[in-house]
Amino acid sequence: MIRIAFTLLALSLGITVAHSNAFLGAQQCQVCHPSQFEQWQGTAHARTHLKLSAAQRRDPRCGICHNTSTENGLLGVQCESCHGPGSAYWPADIMKVQKRARAAGLWVADRVAVCESCHVDPGTRLLPFNFRAALSKVHHQRQVQRRENQ
Repeated sequence: MIRIAFTLLALSLGITVAHSNAFLGAQQCQVCHPSQFEQWQGTAHARTHLKLSAAQRRDPRCGICHNTSTENGLLGVQCESCHGPGSAYWPADIMKVQKRARAAGLWVADRVAVCESCHVDPGTRLLPFNFRAALSKVHHQRQVQRRENQ
């Protein structure tokens, strides 16, 4: 919610919000995380940009939540929308050590604050946001383990 509020304030003042790290996109994440990428493709997050009208797709206020980075063509809620811009933590020597990856900028995405930065009540949602129920739909590890055990 803080990210949205800050970005909306900046946009209303005509300020471009710069990110300290660059977004890489889900295609880059797929190289090392193919099963997580495959699972993500089946989620509503991968298609959030398709729920917008043509006018809304051009509106940066909508893109804040419906796209990872509209200006970079990263449409939909990709990996870095929840895990933070990956340029600082994507190298294998950093990513393989979770403590180092988090120190370099990897967000712990299964916290309510990460999800509620876009899923706000009251907001544009018709139904109240249930963090636990929503997390079960996008939690990668459970999905990957289920597939591997079948």
